[in-house]
Amino acid sequence: MKQYLEIGEIVALHGIKGAVKIYPWSDTPQVLTRIKELYLREDGTGKLELTKTSVQKNMILASIKGYDEPEESRKLVGSTVYANRKDIPLPKGRMFIDDILGFEIIDADSSKVYGTLQDVTSNGAHDIYHIKCGEKTVLFPAVDEFIDRIDTEASAIYVKPIGGMFE
Repeated sequence: MKQYLEIGEIVALHGIKGAVKIYPWSDTPQVLTRIKELYLREDGTGKLELTKTSVQKNMILASIKGYDEPEESRKLVGSTVYANRKDIPLPKGRMFIDDILGFEIIDADSSKVYGTLQDVTSNGAHDIYHIKCGEKTVLFPAVDEFIDRIDTEASAIYVKPIGGMFE
């Protein structure tokens, strides 16, 4: 299990005091405004201390200690930022995408194994599971109607697909 998780990308500067815009890779950007430290590398190095955060539309606006001028902050644009998993509040019953990648996708009724979860993307309305089924990848809507349960102990996601979804 990774200790530091990708949470977004610094995409632009904001204002004249060195603040940055972070495009969040989470369900709700508000959750990420509670985080006070981000990192520039997956191993937890390159610490950025956030002094102020807020949400504007779908972006996080952040002021970073030591980055008080646009010229300094411009160097960060394009950087992926990471957070320590212990600093990310996770509602009960929710889990990090990173923790379910590689899970087997199994039919809840027949126990047929369809493949493994390779990636999760979002179309705005809901998540899309990218399931590796042999040589092909199937895009599967991750909605309550089709997801029966996620069993973290068995590393499995049990699904109830409609006819033709895996053909």
